Amino acid sequence: MDSTGNFLGAMTSCEVVDSDGDVVLFRGKAGPNGEGTWEQVTGSGKYADDEASGTFRTTVQISDTQSKFEFEGETIKK
Repeated sequence: MDSTGNFLGAMTSCEVVDSDGDVVLFRGKAGPNGEGTWEQVTGSGKYADDEASGTFRTTVQISDTQSKFEFEGETIKK
C-alpha cells in the first residue's frame, strides 16, 4: 500500500494438502491491477516432480479486503 492506501502489489503463498496427504506449495505476486503470476515452489508425493505456473486475475471485488480470482495455468509432469 502507498501512503494514501492504494494497493501497489502483494506476494502470496498457498499450501494445499490433498486427501492422500500429498502437499503442494505455490507462491504468487500481484500487481496494482489485481492481476499476477503464480508458480509451484515444491511438492510431495504425486506432486514432487511437477512444474506448474500460470496467471490469475481478479474477477469480482467483493469488498476492500476480499476478492474472487480466476486462475489459469499449466502443469508439466516429469
